[in-house]
Amino acid sequence: MRETYLFYDLETSGLSPFFDQIYQFAAIRTDLQLNELARYEYSVKPTRGVVPTPEAMITHRLSLAQLEAEGESEYAVILKIHALLNEPGTISLGYNTLGFDDEFLRFSFYRHLLTPYTHQFANQCRRMDLFPILIFYYLFRSDVLNWPQKEGQVSLKLDGLTLANQLAEGQSHHAIVDVEATIALAKILIQDQKMWTYLLDFFVKKQEETRLAKLPWIEIAQVRYAQGVMVDSKFGYARNLQAPVMCLGQHWHYKNQTIWLRLDDERILTGDLTQLTELWGVKKRLAEPPFVILPEARFIRFDPARQALAAEVLAYLQAHPVFFSEIRDQLLDYKYPECKEADIDAALYLRGFLSDHETQQLKRFHTLTLSDQAQFRTFFKNTDLQELALRHLGRFFPEALNEADQGLFEHYLQSGPLDYQSRPKLNVMEALKRIELLKQERDLDEEQSRVLTELIDFLMP
Repeated sequence: MRETYLFYDLETSGLSPFFDQIYQFAAIRTDLQLNELARYEYSVKPTRGVVPTPEAMITHRLSLAQLEAEGESEYAVILKIHALLNEPGTISLGYNTLGFDDEFLRFSFYRHLLTPYTHQFANQCRRMDLFPILIFYYLFRSDVLNWPQKEGQVSLKLDGLTLANQLAEGQSHHAIVDVEATIALAKILIQDQKMWTYLLDFFVKKQEETRLAKLPWIEIAQVRYAQGVMVDSKFGYARNLQAPVMCLGQHWHYKNQTIWLRLDDERILTGDLTQLTELWGVKKRLAEPPFVILPEARFIRFDPARQALAAEVLAYLQAHPVFFSEIRDQLLDYKYPECKEADIDAALYLRGFLSDHETQQLKRFHTLTLSDQAQFRTFFKNTDLQELALRHLGRFFPEALNEADQGLFEHYLQSGPLDYQSRPKLNVMEALKRIELLKQERDLDEEQSRVLTELIDFLMP
């Protein structure tokens, strides 16, 4: 089966994958040599019940009136996106897509009664991300690009990279411009074919599993633990995007992730577990960042003081195996707090995977007429799917609902739903407050002021 890249980008009403929506989607499909095969651009009408975030609106500067006039329904666009990402052999990627866009799409697929994960594994589809690849070039091949500075530090944001290296023309934070910039960036990086190929293998589970198995190990209480250098943007530029780590093992409850302990945490040397209540293990899933490399001098880019601290911490843990086991057990047993009141729109990670029967029911749902969809939703044994179907029809086809179901949907619109971390959905009053704060605290240009004025009209018609 021929593999292709699908470079894509989203512009959204806000940052919440649970309660926000896509406003723009753009994608360019290429072959593995980055030759363009096809391109796609969709704009999306504002969906009923979604309150746009003012900060997002002044970033991408999209006109709500123009989206309403020229856009398609969110449902129509999500169907197209789902088909694109699930085309056999598709490697979907963009710039920081695994940090934001991919999760946003998963929840969008879920809310629209589509399979949320198949683009990750089915029909030889998989995912990548250019951002963690670029970090390696910054650390080990810094000569390939001009690296923009912000407040005295390097910045790897796409808009800055685009300007510094003339990657694309047009306004940043418009989906097609960012896709073009991402491909232009990839064309620069792929010139070092050896490094490019090496980095692509991080996104292949078997390849990364083989690499992790080659890490050196340290023995504590007759058990071996792999150690390495983890590379990730979350460590910050001051730490040169690296941290010394050791693998504690597979998480006891979340079987798809391993937990790694940072060794440059001097609090460990106190030997007091009560001082480590905020100690977080770094979670790692195969074929997803953060990535781990050999702890060899040629790969280490952090300062000697942190290297010495890591060695001291390792020696301390070897000398205090009981204390180490307490740390290990605490991190491997940690569970994310669950919000029992979490809204169904935000419950993808709480409900588990769809059964084969449910998947087939969802496929059938989209083939039915509207009147049949309204009736068929009651056939879902899972009450969450019944509710998702009700909301789907209420948002896009309210005429298909009877009076009682319309009342249920209106009740949902008036509720104050929470996500699975107990964060509330943005409401109109809070959005208006944020607009006033932005006007007071930001130096807004004329276009941003126009966007906020339009947003007020949208919120208070």
